[in-house]
Amino acid sequence: MASLWRVYGALLLVQLLFGLHYLTTQLVVERINPVEWAAVRISVAGTILVLLHRHRIVRWPVGTEWRQIALLAALGVVVNMVFFAMGMERTTPAHGALIMCMVPVLTLTFAVALGYERASRAQQAALALAFGGTLVLLEADRFHLSGKYLVGDLLVFINATSFALFLVFSRQAVDRHGAMGLTALVMGASAFVMAPLALWSGITHADAWGALPQHVLLAVGYTIILATVVTYSLNYYALGRVPSSQVALFIYLQPLIATSTSIAVGRDVLSPRLLLSAALILGGIALTALSYRDDAEESGPS
Repeated sequence: MASLWRVYGALLLVQLLFGLHYLTTQLVVERINPVEWAAVRISVAGTILVLLHRHRIVRWPVGTEWRQIALLAALGVVVNMVFFAMGMERTTPAHGALIMCMVPVLTLTFAVALGYERASRAQQAALALAFGGTLVLLEADRFHLSGKYLVGDLLVFINATSFALFLVFSRQAVDRHGAMGLTALVMGASAFVMAPLALWSGITHADAWGALPQHVLLAVGYTIILATVVTYSLNYYALGRVPSSQVALFIYLQPLIATSTSIAVGRDVLSPRLLLSAALILGGIALTALSYRDDAEESGPS
């Protein structure tokens, strides 16, 4: 049980770090082409992760296993980060956060459809509770696909779909290569593909990179180190210990954390809507944690 709480602590930290990710990404793509920014982010973070975790690869891929690594790199890193950056250039953080809350729903749907997991009634109820809480928090009753943000919203939805598939397909690969080892393999493959574009951007647009103000440079550092290196490591750590749908469920904390931070710095006020949302989201996460604990106890020690 203690190890399960460590997993949940890791996932909570991931969402704390990702809670500011929408804002920092938007700060960067206002000044740097989003595809170039994604290439730099992937290349730098990927290189760091390879250096940190290459010695923890349990078993190197052989033969067709490299195809799975390439698929995970495409879904979870390249498509994920490129479409997220392009989307955040064209939509708002609120729209992005709401659309990304489809990830847990998509993850469970794909996992069940592909035969990786079975959805219990408790899991379905937990998903409904947390999703409902997110809709309350983000005032989904006022959300609509407008012409102004439609392209950006669709790009973020592609990102959400890609990341959901990445979570589902990662589970078996984690068992084969180790959590941190797979992080190195996937991020290393992604960095290898995107490094030429990152290098080209650094050379041809050196003036734009050099002219970034200090607060944007801080956003760059935050996104690469905390919202990529740390979060991908912790996500793979969790994927090695709980089902992908459990990992995805914690994404519902992102808008709650973002709003709470806004209140803490005086940009928002505590409201009944926030309290109701918090109760629903935390209730959903607690329900899924309890159901997973009960399943683990019934199956006995592994």
